[in-house]
Parts: sequence; structure tokens; C-alpha cells
Amino acid sequence: MSWKRELAKFLRAYSETDALFCARLSRDIYVESCTDPKKHTCIGANQVIGQVTHTPKKIFIVFRGTHTKKNVLANVNIRRKPFGGGMVHSGFYGYFRKVESEMLNALPTAK
Repeated sequence: MSWKRELAKFLRAYSETDALFCARLSRDIYVESCTDPKKHTCIGANQVIGQVTHTPKKIFIVFRGTHTKKNVLANVNIRRKPFGGGMVHSGFYGYFRKVESEMLNALPTAK
């Protein structure tokens, strides 16, 4: 698929409401707690680095960004890794792999 079609597909699917909701969830991760443990599942064993939450029609998986000196060092490594049909930053890939099973277990089951 051409990049123009991919961009058009993304723009059709984009929701400012969803983007703001994800930004608020991501912001809340920096305080090291979930916004509402009854509605959101924290991911990251010793340090909260993400949340999984959902609505009846959507699932949101949100990761926080740079927070520690260790994160800064990971960010300097700009290599990319293949992931999900595309390429992602190797630092994101590493953190994702650390919490992948925990995150997948937090996803709601399809009804």
C-alpha cells in the first residue's frame, strides 16, 4: 500500500477525543499510579510504564515516554527494529518486549 493511502487511512481513523484521552492516560503514568485501577490495568512490574483500558468498542494501550536517565540512554540508540509490519525505535521495542505478556494478559477477552 502506498504511503498516501496509508496516510488517508490514518486520517480517517484519527479521533481527537481518543488522542486526548490517550495523552491524559500517558500523563497519569508519570505519577507512578493508574488513574483508576478498577478501570485500567497497569503494566510494568516494578515501575508503571503503561496502562491498558477499554471502552465497549476500543482498546487503549498507552505507554509513558522518557522518565529516567536510563530512558534517555535508551533514546540515544536510534536503531530501529522490525515490528508489526513496520519499524519501531529499539528502545520502545525493548520495553514492549519486557511487558508484552503482562500487557496481553490485561487485554479484555472478546465477547
